[in-house]
Amino acid sequence: MVRLIILVVLFLSAPSNAMIDGKRLNQFCNVLEEKALCLMYIRGLDDARRLVELKLDPGKPDWTKDFCVPGEVRWTEKREVISAYLLANKKQWEKPAYYSYIEAFKERYPCNPNQ
Repeated sequence: MVRLIILVVLFLSAPSNAMIDGKRLNQFCNVLEEKALCLMYIRGLDDARRLVELKLDPGKPDWTKDFCVPGEVRWTEKREVISAYLLANKKQWEKPAYYSYIEAFKERYPCNPNQ
């Protein structure tokens, strides 16, 4: 519940016509006082992705998915993956933050690493 409240406040504090962009997510993931916001954002995206995968498109084979994060990966590692991607790809900062989430995980956790 606390996560939901923080995310609502977070989204309401941003300009009403803009989503969180890569620059803001980079700040969340790399500023010590805001790392919890980064983790909450990632968890929210993970929840949404699971909803689609498990409820709306059950049985979809892994090779058709954008990325496959192993179950043992900790949230802090996920934050580090996104943080490193954002620091290495500053041109992506203008795009919505979810783009960096997808691209970072596609690089680090491909579903079919042999392709």
